[in-house]
Parts: sequence; structure tokens; C-alpha cells
Amino acid sequence: TGELPVSIDMDALGKFIADNEDLISHLVYQTAEFTPEKYDGTVTMDFRFNANDVIDRLGGETKDIVVFEVMSKNAVADEKGSAPVIVASECDLDSEEQTVNLVPTVIGTTATDKSDGDHTLMAGKDAVITDRVAYEGLIPGKEYTLKATLMDKKTGEMLSINDQHVTAELKFTPNSQNGTIDIDLGKFDASSLDGHDLVVFEELYKQTEQVNEATEVLVAEHKDIDDEGQTVTVTTTPPGGFFGKTGGNDFFIVVSIAALAVLACGCAYYGIKNRRAAKAEDAAADEGGDTDNGDVSGDSEA
Repeated sequence: TGELPVSIDMDALGKFIADNEDLISHLVYQTAEFTPEKYDGTVTMDFRFNANDVIDRLGGETKDIVVFEVMSKNAVADEKGSAPVIVASECDLDSEEQTVNLVPTVIGTTATDKSDGDHTLMAGKDAVITDRVAYEGLIPGKEYTLKATLMDKKTGEMLSINDQHVTAELKFTPNSQNGTIDIDLGKFDASSLDGHDLVVFEELYKQTEQVNEATEVLVAEHKDIDDEGQTVTVTTTPPGGFFGKTGGNDFFIVVSIAALAVLACGCAYYGIKNRRAAKAEDAAADEGGDTDNGDVSGDSEA
């Protein structure tokens, strides 16, 4: 990055590359040969590399990369044996125009039973798990593909139901760098999975073109078999006893039955009391009626 030689010793350069293959394999570089038609103009060069190898994705660290350029006249030795000659260079680590900031793409997921949104799944034939994926550092307007896979924590392998894996794939185009998106896995038969912990593994791919061919590039993943947020437990006896996931329990049942019994006794007592009062009133009315009839008869005789 300091004083550059005017001419390039191609033999020495070739030997250096041969002696440092491991070092050269880690370089991201590009060359372009051109013959200008005018004394000024532009040349475009594309650098293709896996940005995930540059960014410390787990630590969420961003990186600034700077492009260094060297221009030489005569790409190879000409007919007269003249070696390539350096005519210009741009090697400035502090150049903002040559700097690109690589922002890490990060995803975090939360898996739940789709029926009620908790981490407990009732064993059944039509089970569905929903995974909510929170993402950061995406390119708005760019198409991405989210791929989800159910893992069996007991085996550490992909869940297999009748020799079939439970997977899902979703294509989406974000409107902003950060956001959330839901993806469903299932329906699948969880009848025989009582006691199993199911963990969702996620991979996020970006749609891109390489050498004029569309392809997918892995930009983020979330695969932690011990992550409770990604885990759903299958059970035949969910928390809450008889009422299951509605939140009821045995104590509530006992109290409810006792309350109904008291209410029934109260109603019975009230009914018996009313019937007794009605009988007493009828008896009093009958006695009063007999006295009146005697008086009337006596008056008639008089």
C-alpha cells in the first residue's frame, strides 16, 4: 500500500503465488483486461465472495471492506518482452468511496403449537407447529427463502414420521431490514410422540445471480437443539389437568362441584319452604270459609 514498483516482475509474482497458495486462496480479487477507446472512461468489476466468511455472524459484528486497485499497462509481456508497467493505483484504507459496510444477517426464532400459541403440543394426527422468525439485516425488496426443519431432541436427528421428514419452505420479500415472519410446519401425525421435544431449525437464503445464473446463498441460520424458544413438547396430558390448556385443574373441579351441591341444596330448601307456606295458607283459608257459612245460615233462620 506504499511505494509500488513501476514494473512488475511476473516471474517473481508467479513464484510468490506458488509458494503461498493457502494465503492466495483467502484473497478476494478480480481482474479485468480492456482496451480503452478514449483517454477517460469507466470499467466495472464485480467481486463475488461469501460474505458470511467475512462477518462474525454469531457475534453480530459488522465489517468494513475496502477495495484496493492497481492498473498496469500491458497485462502480459508484449512481443518486445516488455513487462507490465504500473500506471496508477488506489490503495487507501480510509477512502469512504471505496468502502462497503457488511451488515450481518441474523435470525432468531420462537416455535409454538399453532392451536393455542404455547410450547406444549397435544399428541394427535393433525399437529401444526408455527415458527415465528425475527430477522435483522435483510435487504428490502430482495427475495429470500426461509427453510424450516423439525428435529427430534432425543435423537438429535431430523424428525421422521412414516419415513418422511417434517419441513417447510417460504419465499418472501421484506419491506424493511428488520421484521418478523411466520412459517408453519405440518400437518403431521404426532400421535406416537408423547414426551418428545421437537426443535425447529431454520436456514435463511438470499436469491442472487452468479455467472448469470440464479442461485440461493445461505445468509443466516438458527440451529440450537437446546434452545427452549425453538422447542415444543408433545404430551397426552397437558398442564391444567382435566381442562387441559384452558387453565383448569382438579382443585377447580372440586370447588365447582361443591358450589353446585350447595346451590342445589339451597334450591331444594327454598322449594320445600315455599310448599309448606302454601299449605299453611290453604289450611287457614279453609277454616275461615267454614265460619262464614255458619253465620249466613243462622241469619237465614232468623
